[in-house]
Amino acid sequence: MSKNSKLVILRVSNSRLLKLEVPELAENVIGIVSKHDPELLQIESVFDLLVNKQSEIVKLKAPYGVDPMILELKLLHEKLRLDVGAIKLHMKMLRKTNDKKDLHLVETVINRYFTYLYKKKNRKEINQRVEGFLDDVKTDEEVSTAFNELGFTTHVDTLTASLSKVRRVSSKRVSKLAQRPGEATSELTKSVLDSIEDLFKEIEVAQLRNPLLDYKPLVNELNVLMYKYKESINLRQKFNERKAAEKKGNEADNGVENDTETEVPRTEVYGVFGKSANGNISDIETPSMNGDSQSISNTENLALNEKSGNGRDKDFDLSLDQKEAAAMSSKALQLPQVNDDDDNVSK
Repeated sequence: MSKNSKLVILRVSNSRLLKLEVPELAENVIGIVSKHDPELLQIESVFDLLVNKQSEIVKLKAPYGVDPMILELKLLHEKLRLDVGAIKLHMKMLRKTNDKKDLHLVETVINRYFTYLYKKKNRKEINQRVEGFLDDVKTDEEVSTAFNELGFTTHVDTLTASLSKVRRVSSKRVSKLAQRPGEATSELTKSVLDSIEDLFKEIEVAQLRNPLLDYKPLVNELNVLMYKYKESINLRQKFNERKAAEKKGNEADNGVENDTETEVPRTEVYGVFGKSANGNISDIETPSMNGDSQSISNTENLALNEKSGNGRDKDFDLSLDQKEAAAMSSKALQLPQVNDDDDNVSK
């Protein structure tokens, strides 16, 4: 190795590593360094610090997620509710055939523990209500006798078995959760990655302390390993960026489609001299002889007034006979009146 050259180990962003990639990286680094005789390269003391992190490495390998026993407990609690419902249904059937006085004690105990039980969401509270009910039935001799005489024995035994299963599975789940590491994943990850970084720094400094030793094979192999992790990180980042761009493009396309929707303009229609669609006073509509409407605009009316006198325009010079004829035709086109009393048309 040349005295003027310094070998540098490639680094990756620790925050970009996945949880399960960290223990794999640590084990790969330990395997590579152990092959190159860390004692000979005088890096054994720092290397041993990483090896001693084996317990943290093992804890990071466990892919904890959704507890599989949650589903089992959910099904058991549903069965528990059904068993309670069977007791209440049996009580409802007894009301139809028995005297209320004979059912008073049993009905009081059932209502005390099971009223509005179906609304309860807290499983611990449900368990306590069921357990309290079973304790009363089993420990109180008068209550126990009343339930037995009315045929509740089978239902009570079924409910007892269901509650026992819930208790047993809950206890098993607690035991399994207790075996999980108490440390947070972020703390375990940081501890292992810090040891890896310390070892890399020790290798880079050791080559300066021991210029006669050859660290190049070790550094080259570590760089090949780190390059693979860096490549994986870059691929994930590009994939996430592409997905984000596609999502943004889809949202933009939806926005453009909403903007291009046309709104039908509102047309305001009033009567004679009403407001037109453009906001101006509409034209006067007068019925013609053939039933169509003729329109004389305000401008034409002004022109008619200006042309009256000596300089009349022949197109607007209406004779008295023509005005009378127009008035007669307007009367002739009026709608007939409807008689509300006998629904006959009056002329």
